[in-house]
Amino acid sequence: MKRQRYVLGVLALASLLLAGCELISLIPNSPMPAVTATQTPMHTPIPTATGMPTPTSTLTSSPTPSRLGGGRGQIAFFSDRDGNAEIYVMNADGTDQTRLTNNSAFDWDPDWSPDGTRIAFYSNRDGNPEICVMNADGTDQTRLTYNSADDGDPAWRP
Repeated sequence: MKRQRYVLGVLALASLLLAGCELISLIPNSPMPAVTATQTPMHTPIPTATGMPTPTSTLTSSPTPSRLGGGRGQIAFFSDRDGNAEIYVMNADGTDQTRLTNNSAFDWDPDWSPDGTRIAFYSNRDGNPEICVMNADGTDQTRLTYNSADDGDPAWRP
């Protein structure tokens, strides 16, 4: 008797899971809207059993401006097109590709500062990777770490 209940329970659970999978497959493959910290609640009344609406909150997203390249819409990247990795910037449409670093060392993984005026990256100019920063136009390249260990993957946080 217990075994029958167990088997019936497993079958019921399997049926629910399969039904859920079929429902998920009916959902179109569309990107989810971005969720931002600037969402504002909208109150939508939902009827209750008594017929009186009860206010509820639903979130709607509003666009948040991006600070890529100081608001200029630039993308920072590295490329080894000249034989070693160097830091470049370009417009979001791929035009105006400009090399910012130019040395025999490898420079990798650029990351924009929150205000878009500086770029952090790492370089092996002394023989091992160290963290560096520079202005968004490539000037004032400054090494920040000094040790024999590998330092890499810098990332700005607001």
